[in-house]
Amino acid sequence: MFPGHLTPAAAVLRRTLSRGTGAVIAVTGEGSAAFVTALRDRAAGFATGRAAAPASGGIAPLAPLLTALRSGPAPVLSQADFGALAAYASQPIWLVDRLAGQLRARAATTALLVCVEDLQWADAVTRYALRVLPGQLAASPIVWTLTSRIPLDLVADDVPVQEITLGSPEPLTAVVLAQQRVQRAVRTLLDSLPPAVREPLVAAAALGPSFPADSLAVELLAALLRDGLLIEDGGRLRFREELVRKALLI
Repeated sequence: MFPGHLTPAAAVLRRTLSRGTGAVIAVTGEGSAAFVTALRDRAAGFATGRAAAPASGGIAPLAPLLTALRSGPAPVLSQADFGALAAYASQPIWLVDRLAGQLRARAATTALLVCVEDLQWADAVTRYALRVLPGQLAASPIVWTLTSRIPLDLVADDVPVQEITLGSPEPLTAVVLAQQRVQRAVRTLLDSLPPAVREPLVAAAALGPSFPADSLAVELLAALLRDGLLIEDGGRLRFREELVRKALLI
């Protein structure tokens, strides 16, 4: 059904098994569900997990990725490992870091194929995790198959990426693609901030639409409130513009 597209994707699987290093297969367009099914049929030697981000929104941050890792009769993550993540549920940065350690340990025993689909609907923490984990785990035999109906903007640039386009995306897109371009422009401006300012902001953005005031140092918090980037909201803080928060996570 996808002969011209499965050939390079299957080659990624073979290279991962032979070299013991990671890669990303980034799939854009319609028909990606059938493509992922066909790819999994060719994934002998891999422990696999698969899930999709729902259009209605997730039940919790990182749910699409965690659901993939706990899917099927032989999940990538054990029940014990999954349970150990609960302590970090309110701390996305630490949750992703802990998850990286678990996946590194699991990949030391078997190659992994992690498939997360419909990322155009994914929550910010899932998108953040899938932007940083492939690079952090590039030395482990993990293939990340990431699909979206619109072009992906979250693929790490420090891991090999096989891009596959299955066809024209459906026209959800004028508004979504325009928003992505604006987010990238805002991100370019944010990248010009000093690391001492930018890095705490990225961590705060990953906490969700609002977060406690003690998440930031007192001096930095005062400056951000004064400059209008953050505002107080019912005893918590939030970004004045949600677009800025999302731009910090792409």
